[in-house]
Amino acid sequence: MSPYGFLAVPLKNGEPIPEAEFETLTPEARAELKRRNDDFQEVLRASMKRSREIDRTAQVQPVLRKPDP
Repeated sequence: MSPYGFLAVPLKNGEPIPEAEFETLTPEARAELKRRNDDFQEVLRASMKRSREIDRTAQVQPVLRKPDP
């Protein structure tokens, strides 16, 4: 995560694809990486939204506990 949010980087064999290699990919391969990135970003947005909702709910609801004897 960067100070501005998450950054998705395409990987090959678990390592970031060097820019020079990325430039040699076919338009179809780049389109597939973009589609997969877009899908990932949507899941990430939904997860972050849900996390914020949980945080807000936790801040609003009092914690109910039994008094100490």
